[in-house]
Amino acid sequence: MDVPVYLWGWVAFFIRVVIFAPIIEEIIFRGIVFGTIRHKSGRRWALVITTLGFTLLHGVNPVSFVQILIPGIAFVLLYEREGNLAAPVITHAGFNLISTLGLLAETFL
Repeated sequence: MDVPVYLWGWVAFFIRVVIFAPIIEEIIFRGIVFGTIRHKSGRRWALVITTLGFTLLHGVNPVSFVQILIPGIAFVLLYEREGNLAAPVITHAGFNLISTLGLLAETFL
């Protein structure tokens, strides 16, 4: 059975958005940037700066800003509570999975 070419694009998109992006973004924003700023300037500034950076990376229109800002704060709080990146990576992947499934439904239904 031949798989349509456009389907492979969706598979690649899914892998990139649901698997790779959460891992890479959490390592950078929570693991490196948050940890560095927290060490130098405290938890509050680290939360504000990394969450704003994370949010701006994903877009600047008012609706998407709020939609990304809230999970960004949650990812920081999970990282702080758990003391490792596993919880924010898994939560981030779940958030991206739900968003991707919504996009697929909107596209094909």
